[in-house]
Order: sequence, then structure tokens, then C-alpha cells
Amino acid sequence: MRALAKVDNIAKHVEIVEVPEPRPKEGEVVIGVLACGLCGTDLTLYQWPEHLAVQMGVRFPIVFGHEFGGHVVELGPGVSGLQVGDLVTVNPHLYCKQCHYCLTDRHEICLNRPIIGYNTAGGFAEYVAVRAENVYKLARTVPPVVAALGEPLALGTHLAERAGVGPESLAVVIGPGPIGLVTTIGCHNAKAKRIIVVGLPQDEERLAMARQWGAETFHASDPALRETVLEATDGLGAETVFEVSGSLPGLRQAFSLCRRDGTVYAVGIPHQEEPVDVAAMVYAEKRLVGSRGYRPKDWAAAAKLIDARAADLLPLVSDVLPLAEFETAFAKSIGRQGVRVVMDPTLSS
Repeated sequence: MRALAKVDNIAKHVEIVEVPEPRPKEGEVVIGVLACGLCGTDLTLYQWPEHLAVQMGVRFPIVFGHEFGGHVVELGPGVSGLQVGDLVTVNPHLYCKQCHYCLTDRHEICLNRPIIGYNTAGGFAEYVAVRAENVYKLARTVPPVVAALGEPLALGTHLAERAGVGPESLAVVIGPGPIGLVTTIGCHNAKAKRIIVVGLPQDEERLAMARQWGAETFHASDPALRETVLEATDGLGAETVFEVSGSLPGLRQAFSLCRRDGTVYAVGIPHQEEPVDVAAMVYAEKRLVGSRGYRPKDWAAAAKLIDARAADLLPLVSDVLPLAEFETAFAKSIGRQGVRVVMDPTLSS
């Protein structure tokens, strides 16, 4: 079968390769992939900035892609609750279920967690074998490309839940990229009282999508942004700020909008080391918290959201391309064109 693989640590070097079709082991199913999203971490694998990419523990060659969905085409021994033909979305994190964090419901920081698409064969392929318990069935009416949004939606759900977003919350999201938008959706789904999303002038298409999910939007340079946050919080500042841009200006702005004793959730991953003003954090007792994962319950909530709001989620998929056009897919993602670029291995170029 055809697959897109990173075969070495050379920057911007990936190939279409022929690999054997997978067969399911006990407790596994084989998915016929219909859509696999191109995520920022896939761009990291592609561009290979050494200091970031080596942390992924990749062994070459690797078929990558971890945001995917499709139809179940084969069941392995011992699998129940799924049938051939089911439309599914897949959690790529293979929790060990035995470490301290798994046993205390902190699966997102499992100590022994291979990830599909980094450490085992991923979704940029015609077929992939996955653990059945990592598969979430969707309604047959869901457009297959929306199944590729399960992973980012689980992340957005987890962020809102971890931050305790609720009906009294003002949440500020710095960066309206794909993960910023699913963070916005997570806050909307958590019934946040008010959501403010911050971007750049070139982000207007994405900011418009944020407004469709109930957010107010501002350009980062707009003086009215800080005035609005202070006015909404009796001059205190936002209790919860999500920094999703992965940029130093975004991080600085997140801290400037955050109140004393507030929390900045760092979600975006910078491509270089960034200095943090520790003294400012100390004097104002502000917190910087990393968050980059999800738990099984977040996936269950994401699947439920997809079933209920598939038509509203569909605009997040801006492009659907065949595997053979991977260079175009990477160029669009790197150039911030559209929102989420998806590749469909069943398409011919």
C-alpha cells in the first residue's frame, strides 16, 4: 500500500513509499484511512528542527500522521463493540495503563506512551492497524473528513476542562490557528461566559471562524484588547489565558492580560527557546502551566461533539488533497493558508 514516510533526519525530506498492508493483532482493528490532518507536529517532523524533533523519539523510517479517521475494514481477535464499516476517529496516544499517571487519571502525561505517527505507523497511509480501545465510533452521517478533527477537538476539550472553564469564565485565547480554534470550541462547549481570541491582521479568516463559535476577536496590536479584558474583570485581568501561538510576543501578551494569581496555559510549541520573566511571575503569583494532551474522557466528549455539530465543524477542514500532493499540503500549512489541511489516501492526483 502507499504511505507517506519520513525516512531520515534530513529537513523537508519525506517520501511516498510502498509498505505492506497491516493485519490486526488481538485487540486491534484495521482502519481504511479516509482523512488525516496535517498538524504542527507533522510540520516539525517535516522541517526537522533538531532540538524539537529529537524529543519525539522517532525511529526511521516512520509513516507519520496522527489526526485521522476512516472506516473499520477488519477486526482482530477479541474485538467487540465495533463492526466492519463503522466510521471512526482514533486517539493516537497508546497509554500504558500501568504507570502512576495512568492509574491516577492523568493519561495525558503517561510515562510510557508510544504515539501513532511518531513511534508506530500512522495515518498518512491507505490502512493502519490500531488498538480497538483507541477507536471512537461516529455517526454514519458525519462527513469522513470531519473524523480527522477528533484529535484536535479532544485537545481543545481537555484544555477547557483542565482550566476549569465554565459559565462564569472569561477565557482569552492567543493565536487563532487550528489549535486556537479548537480551544475556542472547547471553551464554547464548556459554556464559557465570554471568549476573547487574539490574532494578527493576516488571521482574519480564522478570526471569523472564532466569531462563529461565540468569541469576540481582536488584533494583537489593538489597544481595545487590554481595555476590554480589564473592563470585563473589574480591572483585574483574565484569570485564564491560553497561549496557542507558540511565539514569544504571544507569551508576553498572555502574561500581560493575565491577572495576579491567574494562569497562562502554554499550548503552542515555540521553535526556539524562549526567556520567561520569572520575577514578574513571582511578584504577581502568576502560573505558567504546560498542557499538550488529553484523556479518554476528552475523546468521548470530542466524538459526541462531532456527532452533534459535524456541519459546524466542517469549515475547519480547508483543503482535502491526495497523498501524492503532500508538497502542496505542507506548503499550505507552513504558509498558514486556510485552517486544517487534510490528506485523503483514497484520492488519486
